[in-house]
Amino acid sequence: MTIDNRQAAKDEFQYVLDTYIKPLLPTNGNFVVSDNVSTDKITDIIHYDRNSTKFTIYPNTGFPQIKGVVDSIRNCEATQIKSLPYAKEILRHIMLVSNYNRKNDFSGGTKYPSSLKAAVKDTLRNGCFDIAYEYGLCIGMGEAAIFRLLSKMQKWAQKTYEGRKVSLSFIIDPDHRFQKGLVDYVEALGDDYSAVFTDGMSSCIHLNKYGQIIEYSSAESSTKKVAYAPYRFESFANACIGSRVGIISQANGDILIFKNRSLLFVKHSGTWFYLDADNVISTIEKYIDTGIANRHKLATDIYLSILDISFARSGGCIGIVPQNKIDSIRPTIAAGDLHASLDLNKKPHQKINIIKRLIDVNCDGSAQQTFSGLDRKLRKDFLSLDGATVINDNNKIQCTGTILTLKGTADGAHGGRSAAASELSKHGLGIKISTDGYVLGYTEGSSKSEKYEPHLAFKMLC
Repeated sequence: MTIDNRQAAKDEFQYVLDTYIKPLLPTNGNFVVSDNVSTDKITDIIHYDRNSTKFTIYPNTGFPQIKGVVDSIRNCEATQIKSLPYAKEILRHIMLVSNYNRKNDFSGGTKYPSSLKAAVKDTLRNGCFDIAYEYGLCIGMGEAAIFRLLSKMQKWAQKTYEGRKVSLSFIIDPDHRFQKGLVDYVEALGDDYSAVFTDGMSSCIHLNKYGQIIEYSSAESSTKKVAYAPYRFESFANACIGSRVGIISQANGDILIFKNRSLLFVKHSGTWFYLDADNVISTIEKYIDTGIANRHKLATDIYLSILDISFARSGGCIGIVPQNKIDSIRPTIAAGDLHASLDLNKKPHQKINIIKRLIDVNCDGSAQQTFSGLDRKLRKDFLSLDGATVINDNNKIQCTGTILTLKGTADGAHGGRSAAASELSKHGLGIKISTDGYVLGYTEGSSKSEKYEPHLAFKMLC
């Protein structure tokens, strides 16, 4: 073993943790890779210590010589971290193709000719890692057979049928056995005619793990249970129960993977992203009054609206401000843009009258001013308005479509969504949803050189 090999192994492991594993875990911290490893035998490559709230991650079981450590952003039982099975399988398969995957001398793995330039080697290495990530993800889902279907669907994402991009949707049900004589539809996906049978949203084909057709169905579900999925995929997500895994390829090239009534993974612009609903919802819940009923439901409703806006690609901004801090946001709100529940003693604009009527009256004519009580589609429309939507910690809508006056920011007098979310974070939680799908949640940060820097509470991409 040489010192160079050891340092190269540490550098590559750092890259793997930062690029592939960190986004799967509830942490905003930075991994610290070291060779200060216990001599005890390691039986689990990812260990969560609830007392110290730290993740310790190893490149292999047995007696590894390096490790990575990072703090968790929330104290929770390891069994509650739903991404752990995926993180473990993804890491295990990435390390199988790493240049430094051996337990003792950091040798082995993929070797490249010495004549290749470093950039080419990195490209080849990252390609191997990306494939290993997808295969590990499929193993984590419970079925290697999913990888076969995923590969076929991604090929369709790169081509057209009769001049148009197509969307495909499938549910794999591993509980169905192989049946002699049934069609292998995964194999048939190589033919053009296979593109016309599903629409990527309201219809799907059920397959067993061998790729055989079980049935065709519209993605309708009679269940009333909450699905952690965008509104238009709610029925599809509710059909993904038990061991079933749902996969959708959209016309824009994105790949969506569902399990346990949740959208869990999205591949966007060639990169996989994990949606940690529990982390985001628990963060939002911290800013909701502990005394109100259905506190968790309100946090969940906000999360679902974030998903809806993200997938609509319309962009949006939402702030959660405690009732006792509502007065503090008055100076930042432009005259004429505020809902009447925060009266600025200004004559209301016609837009406000329309918004007020939509907020204050339910479809049945009953009074209504809570965020959770609004129709989900109406919540999406409000959040899509240019400007910010602010609710207090008691579920009351304070304003929507509101332009914040931001002084001394890089975005000018009327800032963009990032600046608005940053401003709202001074008083509670500010959430920015970009038109490209990225979501950033900000909390109160600190001022450096007269410039306010918010703290990043969570981030995700849908």
